[in-house]
Amino acid sequence: DVEVRSVLKVLADFTGVNLVASDAVQGKVTLRLHEVPWEQALDLVLRSKGLGRRQEGNVLLVAPLAELAGHDTQARAAQAPPTLVRELLTVSHARAGDIVQLFQAMVEDDDPGAITVDERTNTIIASQPSARLADLRRLLAQLDVPVRQVMIEARIVEAN
Repeated sequence: DVEVRSVLKVLADFTGVNLVASDAVQGKVTLRLHEVPWEQALDLVLRSKGLGRRQEGNVLLVAPLAELAGHDTQARAAQAPPTLVRELLTVSHARAGDIVQLFQAMVEDDDPGAITVDERTNTIIASQPSARLADLRRLLAQLDVPVRQVMIEARIVEAN
């Protein structure tokens, strides 16, 4: 039986990782590990005591899962949602639906904002944060180019 804090200290010393343990990290654990990667050993110890870890810069924070979830919730609540800007983007040469599909593949599902297509006018209607709207404008400028055409010239010569 070894204190969890002692195991964490040994792992941190062995790997050279900066590790901070919450005051709620306590208890004993029994373990015997042979040729186990340090991250797997850390995860096993944490899981056995209902703990989790979060990387913040070059520091590894260890705390109970509920405490980590509380920090994440507070951090999300502290961040104000970005202001959305609505803009109509006219597409001249490409299909607006194709541009929107490419753009949506680049953003995450939980990102704020909406983007729709008016097929009749081939226009993109975007309500996005200003930075993402700039990305969409750049993508549109790169992809909305005319298709190259081949000119066929013929001369008819009539000889008698």
